[in-house]
Amino acid sequence: MHDDMTAGSPEREASGTWWDPQRPDLKIFGRLTFGGTVPQLVLEGAFPEEMGDEVALPRTLHGECFSRPFTLHRVISTETTQRRDEWRATYRVQTVVEGCHIDPAAKSVERVLVRFAGLERWISDRVFRHDIPPEDFGTDVVTYKPAPSREVSVSGETPGVLKIWSNSVLQGTGVGSRVLTIQHSAQLVFIAADAMTLDHATSAIVFPLKQVMSMLLDTAAIEESVSVRLAGDDEMHEGHPLHDERITPDAEDPLGSRLDFLKLPDAGLEVMASWLELAPRYSEVAALATEALHGHLPIQSSLIAATAAAEGLHRLLMPDDRLLGRTESRTLRKKLVEAAGAEHRDVVLNTLSSLGEVSLRTRLAHLAESLGPAMTQLVTDPDAFGVRLAWFRNRHAHLLDNEAPPLANPAKEDAEWIAQVTLTRICARVVVAKLLTLCACDATVLGNALRASADVQSWKSQARELMPEVVAPGPQDMI
Repeated sequence: MHDDMTAGSPEREASGTWWDPQRPDLKIFGRLTFGGTVPQLVLEGAFPEEMGDEVALPRTLHGECFSRPFTLHRVISTETTQRRDEWRATYRVQTVVEGCHIDPAAKSVERVLVRFAGLERWISDRVFRHDIPPEDFGTDVVTYKPAPSREVSVSGETPGVLKIWSNSVLQGTGVGSRVLTIQHSAQLVFIAADAMTLDHATSAIVFPLKQVMSMLLDTAAIEESVSVRLAGDDEMHEGHPLHDERITPDAEDPLGSRLDFLKLPDAGLEVMASWLELAPRYSEVAALATEALHGHLPIQSSLIAATAAAEGLHRLLMPDDRLLGRTESRTLRKKLVEAAGAEHRDVVLNTLSSLGEVSLRTRLAHLAESLGPAMTQLVTDPDAFGVRLAWFRNRHAHLLDNEAPPLANPAKEDAEWIAQVTLTRICARVVVAKLLTLCACDATVLGNALRASADVQSWKSQARELMPEVVAPGPQDMI
């Protein structure tokens, strides 16, 4: 009854015994659910360190279900309960790998395959051409050609080769028939120069690829599967990654009205490879910017995350542009106030209180100006953009979400709310656009993609009435 594994649609279950590879003698029965949105493990028991007040760190677990091995990577405890003498522990799993036990300390992973939702469409545009002859609208003509094989070398901390693997099958001629089946799949493949640990493969390859896909597509990328191949093993072991259950792609067109940078002529793969090299330095900045764009935070938190990303990026790009520390600022403030005397005390204090805002808006303006053609699609005046964003950010920087002033009607009619949303989106896109230019993505190309984006233009057109000095003209202003 317990040792069964059933395949459903889309969720699956696997029941069996689970253990920490560092303590293989301690095995606990449990049930794993995966293949849906969030892989989850429920154990009929708990590890000793989770029965007390200690904070349980993410771990790797091995399992045996119906004679099939499993590896669970980054298993995070979410709940541990006790009823009488029985313990029950629930875990959230980042990645489920079927068919093998992977030693978390061993450098055994040599190849990683990641499948993202929508990647097939980019490939299929280069593989299939669908025509309807004008003389016979009842006949479909489909032309198929093999997908071009492309690969790009990756240097940096994790050298290797990044390429796109695609598999296309055309069944039926389509001529004079209404039955035509096209099976198509595409995956990003990273072949490491040296074998990696499983944790390094996910943190240095899978997570950065998800980041760059989110930046290129301007929507939260959804990985459908993550598979690995171990050194000395010819079999690919399929993994089931953790999906965000809050993200639901458009069923008809998952990339509709987005900045489809991947459709640019063969530029996407080079940008991805470049980001794998840059990610160790800029990954935290990208995480803040994409969270502000595609996350589900309150607007005040999103605005602060976006400006934090901009400040962090500016510091990385211009490390010599140093600001005064808190102690230095207080010492300087005290000396200036004492020197000014009682007569000019208020004027000096007002001036000093605005220094932080001035430095922030200067950084934002410089970052915006550096983007050239791409920036003209978002902002009319970088200085005005910096001033307005700094004002909103400083207003909310020291407020918790539940302490923020309530909005009577947080909708289109609320001008202040729209202004914050607009500036948050602009700031996050400034950071993303700058990161993409660091990956050798041309600023003019980025500007054209922004111009063509219905998503960007929709909020620009309504926000321009509120902030004409900040927001660039929308499509209706370009006619």
